[in-house]
Amino acid sequence: MTYRELLNLAKGFLKDKSNSPYLDSLVLLESITGLSRERLYASLEEEPEISKERFFLDILEKRSHGTPVAYLTGEKEFYGRNFLVAPGVLIPRPDTETLVERAVGLARENPWIREVHDACTGSGCIAITLKAEVPHLNISASDISTEAKEVFLKNCRNLLGSPLPFFSSDLLLSVEGNFDLLVSNPPYLTTREREEFFLSGSTEPALALEGGADGLSIYRRLINQSMEHLKEKGYLILEIDSRRASQVEDLCLTAGFLLRERVKDIGKRERVIIVQKSDFLG
Repeated sequence: MTYRELLNLAKGFLKDKSNSPYLDSLVLLESITGLSRERLYASLEEEPEISKERFFLDILEKRSHGTPVAYLTGEKEFYGRNFLVAPGVLIPRPDTETLVERAVGLARENPWIREVHDACTGSGCIAITLKAEVPHLNISASDISTEAKEVFLKNCRNLLGSPLPFFSSDLLLSVEGNFDLLVSNPPYLTTREREEFFLSGSTEPALALEGGADGLSIYRRLINQSMEHLKEKGYLILEIDSRRASQVEDLCLTAGFLLRERVKDIGKRERVIIVQKSDFLG
């Protein structure tokens, strides 16, 4: 079959199994052939090697059963950089770029911010992007997942040239040091939402998705631990589910934090909350 015929076949095959069947097919074919999108479009009437055609059809079958495109290609673009991903690690989402953008801005606005930690780092997309965008920051990261540690260190080597400090830790329990800024995109689906997510075909790890019966169990622990690990006037930036923004804010206020800002994502949904340890800045 030609590239055009393969794409049309794949689009039809994924029609009822993906929200973006043509884009999924295109990205997978690019990954297998190593062709850029422009080169692929220019070669639509050509035929790929038979081994690549068979491989494409094999991973198309996996995609039809719910395996995310990023797990099949082994990478996901985030903030202009390609991050390695693998089963066992949450796939970076565009929504999380809202957190990174605001964290970058806060660090540049406040030169005293130097020591930064990323909890629940996963692939490392937050920590590594912050280091790449604001090189003078001293950034460390933590995660309870051994799979996350492996992927994180690979991404550090690929994108930064050397590893950032990493702690294998249940949230901040085994993390050493005090910080000017803590950032995190913790699991925030309820148990029921996570179950529904899996029924839809998702294969992403429950550990990186589920936040308990009400979606807030990780926040409760992380917010209290953050108060202990932040220096005076330190900031905590959290990605949140817009449906539970007020509840996360209440948890922060109860712990003694002061609300500084709620930030909306590109879809106009509340996505990030910024709180501070003291009223030092007025």
